[in-house]
Amino acid sequence: MIKKRESKKAQVTLFLILGILVVSSIFIYFIWIQPTFIIRSPTSLGFEGCISQYIDESVNELSLNGGYLDSVFSYNYNNIDYPYFCYTNEHYTPCMVYNPSILKNFENNLKIMLSPKIQECYDYSIQDLQSKGFEVEQGNVDFELSIKPSNIEVEVKAPITVDNSLSYHDFLINHPSNLENLLYLASQIVYMEIDGLDIDTSVFNYLNPELKFISFKTSDETTLYTIEDKQSQTKFRFATRSYVFPAGYFGEI
Repeated sequence: MIKKRESKKAQVTLFLILGILVVSSIFIYFIWIQPTFIIRSPTSLGFEGCISQYIDESVNELSLNGGYLDSVFSYNYNNIDYPYFCYTNEHYTPCMVYNPSILKNFENNLKIMLSPKIQECYDYSIQDLQSKGFEVEQGNVDFELSIKPSNIEVEVKAPITVDNSLSYHDFLINHPSNLENLLYLASQIVYMEIDGLDIDTSVFNYLNPELKFISFKTSDETTLYTIEDKQSQTKFRFATRSYVFPAGYFGEI
């Protein structure tokens, strides 16, 4: 009889221990991972949500300068710089491409821009865990970034061990974005300029209703382009100058 009671007590103790471990695992999962579909507050975004917020900010900032981090050869109009993607200073000649891979250039600069931001999100998450009384071991943060047709994919390696038991390492952020299509169309415009083709932005607007294309021809025959994503309100700016004709050319008989 005594043995049976001891056996039951041992089973109850075992179940209690297992229950505590399961609850602890779930608790730590939510305070560290904090999936973006659960965390909505801008002051408590979680690790992935923190990164997603910085992706939006960085994409918008880079787009205003044609995907460049620093000042490059540009046309200034109303105190706004439009970087030249294609330029010539000669008459009757196609422009020379200044940005041969618009997408790759944007991707590389976005990674540079996000690097300190992702480290900041990681450090904040570590501090948040420590403030809750957890023992945390951290490591070096690294990440890869790629711009895809419907999203920006960021694969983060951010090692962390909590209370010497639970470890996390890889995080995958698929941030919804129409950026790849926007950059592809910017490239198409540049190569149409090289071929001397007339570019009708109304056609681009009709074929791409999610985007807004605006172009403006300056007095020196530079064309300023702005492509806006209507949903994210990201504005991508650039300039071209190709097949320039001398003043009065079209007025000759």
